[in-house]
Amino acid sequence: MDAVERHDRDAQGKAWRAENERLNAAERPLDKLCRQTDLLARATLYAEGYHRSGGIWRFRNMSHYHDEPEGEIPPGYELQWLLGRADQGDRKALPRLKHFLNKHQDVWVEVEALALQIEQTWLVTVAGSDPVLTESINQALTAMRAELSGPSPSQLEKILVERACLTRLQASYIDYIDAQNKDQIRSPAREADRQRRHNRAHHRHLAAVRKLELVRKLQGRSQKRKTDKTGQNRTPERAGSSTPY
Repeated sequence: MDAVERHDRDAQGKAWRAENERLNAAERPLDKLCRQTDLLARATLYAEGYHRSGGIWRFRNMSHYHDEPEGEIPPGYELQWLLGRADQGDRKALPRLKHFLNKHQDVWVEVEALALQIEQTWLVTVAGSDPVLTESINQALTAMRAELSGPSPSQLEKILVERACLTRLQASYIDYIDAQNKDQIRSPAREADRQRRHNRAHHRHLAAVRKLELVRKLQGRSQKRKTDKTGQNRTPERAGSSTPY
């Protein structure tokens, strides 16, 4: 290997490491958003009367559960503690979960702020300082939000729509990078790393879309029950209906 080839190889390696670190830094907050929205989705579905059994979400009337859940709640971890109790089948935790979500709007505000921060990070990651490309991406995100949100999204749906839009942006950018570098010769280790990042991005987006679909379907059923109770659209729900997680 002559000096020119060695220089080119070293330059490619340095550029690859810098790009890898940049993408890793942008991915970490997105993973945090996915975890937090999963947490809020679980809490909301539990609070609306659903429970999981064998990976299936089913409705269960909890109107007669008013006692406090057993055990001491660790300071600052009330939501996680209540979710843990609900996961273990403690029905007494369900009314408390509903009260927590209604009372602590700061939980929702924190996730919304995180989503906004991630959007700004990925706009810089994808468009850099190009104002035309930045505006084009903003318009695409606005159109995607409108398409996914529907006429009257719930609070949970709104943050799940944000998650779906941001994971779509990331997956599209990863596809773009792969297409730009398709003719570049990579070592087996770098190719494996590229494939893992590609798979993570598309799995992350698919999980976001599925979560949004699940929540929309179950919350639609909850709204129908409320409507039926007021005497409107009295159509009995089929017994034993369930939705996979």
